Amino acid sequence: MGFQWISDLAKQVKQVTRGLLRSPGFTEAGVATMGLSIGEITTVFSVIEAVLLCPLPYRNPNRVVMLWSAVPSKDIQRNWTSYPDIQDWTRQSRSFSKIAAMLRVDSAELTSEVPVERIKVSRVSSEFFSVLGAAPTLGRDWTPDEEQRRIPVAVISFAFWQTRFGGERNVIGAALEIDHKPAVVIGVMPPGFDFPSSETSVWIPVSFISNWPAFMTARQADAFNAIARLEPGVSLQQAQQEMDSISARLNREYPLFEVGKSVAVVPLPAELVHPDTRTPLWMLFGVVFFLLLIACANVGSLLLFRQGSRERDSAIRVALGASRARLIRLQMSECLLLSLFSAVPGMALAAAAIPMVRAFGPTEIRGFADVHFDPANLDLLPARVSVDCPCLRSWPVLDQCSPRPSTSVEGR
Repeated sequence: MGFQWISDLAKQVKQVTRGLLRSPGFTEAGVATMGLSIGEITTVFSVIEAVLLCPLPYRNPNRVVMLWSAVPSKDIQRNWTSYPDIQDWTRQSRSFSKIAAMLRVDSAELTSEVPVERIKVSRVSSEFFSVLGAAPTLGRDWTPDEEQRRIPVAVISFAFWQTRFGGERNVIGAALEIDHKPAVVIGVMPPGFDFPSSETSVWIPVSFISNWPAFMTARQADAFNAIARLEPGVSLQQAQQEMDSISARLNREYPLFEVGKSVAVVPLPAELVHPDTRTPLWMLFGVVFFLLLIACANVGSLLLFRQGSRERDSAIRVALGASRARLIRLQMSECLLLSLFSAVPGMALAAAAIPMVRAFGPTEIRGFADVHFDPANLDLLPARVSVDCPCLRSWPVLDQCSPRPSTSVEGR
C-alpha cells in the first residue's frame, strides 16, 4: 500500500508539472508574485532575527539589567551617575546578586606603539565579568583586591589579541602602555565578547585612572552607570520598587546632589535595542507580511480562475471514475509545486538582498552587522519566539538560535 501511494503521488506530481508547463503565463505570474513576496519577508525576518530575536551570548541574559540614574521631572530616563551612588545601591539593595560599575567608554592612546594608536578602553569594576557570566578564554580577570590596590592589569579582546599579538598563547604577562601608564595583560576574552562597546579592545579596572580617589567620594561626578544581575526569583518590578525606595532614601540623605533623582532598572536586551529601533522593525515586518498575504490572495484568485476554465476536464475525470478526494489531492499538489517553484527565486532574491542591506544599513544598531541568510531559520515565526522571563514580556527571545556576538550599547 505504501508503494502504491508513492506511485500515485509521483504520477500526480508528473501530471501537475506538465499542466504548469503547458500554462507558462499562469506559472510565471504565480512564481514571480510569490517569489518576490518570499524574498521580501525573508530579508526583513533575517534583520529581525539578528537585531531582536537572537539571545545575547551571556549566562541567562534575561536576568541582567542596566541601572541608570533618572530625573523624571526633566523627562530624563537614562543618565549617568556617580560612583558613591553605585556603592550605596550595592550596599542597600537585596534584589541583585552582583552590581558592577562602569565608567563611560572612552578612547585611550596605546602609547606602547609607534605611531601612537587610539583604542577603545572600558573601565569596569571587578564584578563586571561575573555579572555577565563571561570568563576569559585565556588567563583570568582581576580580583576586587587588585582593583582596590590599583594594580595595573588589563584584559584584552579576542580581536585585539589576534591583531596585536598574533594570537600567541604566551600573551599573558605581556606589557601594554595605555595613556603612558603600564599595564600587564592577564586575560583574553572569547570571540564576540565586546560589551559595553563593539569597539572595545581593552578592559581595565575602574580604578585605573589618575583621579580615582576623587571619583570615589564625589557625588557630583556623574560619569558612571551600573550593570547588575537579578537574584533568582526577583522580578523586574520588584527590583524597580526597591530601587525607588533606595532613591527616596538617598534624596533625604543627600539633598544637595540627589533631589529629584531616581533609578531606572532596564533589562539588558531592551537597553541594547532601543524602542525607537524595535518598533519600526516590527512595523516593517508587519508590512511585508501583509504584502505576502496579498500575494497569496492574488495567486489564489489565479488558481480559482484556472480551475473555472478546467471544469470540463474535471467533469471528464469524474465520469471516468476519479473520486473527489483524488481531485482535491491533484489541486493540492498543484499548489504545493507552485509554492516550491516560487521558493527558489524567493530564496535567491533574499540571498542577494541581505548582503546589500547589511552593507548599506545602519550598522550602529546592535546586531545589524550580523544579518545573514540562514535557510535553517525559515520555519514559522510563532514557533521560534517565546518569552521565558516575566520581566521581558515586550521583548521576544528566540528559543533556539546561535548566540549573536554583537552586544554594543552604542546603538542606544
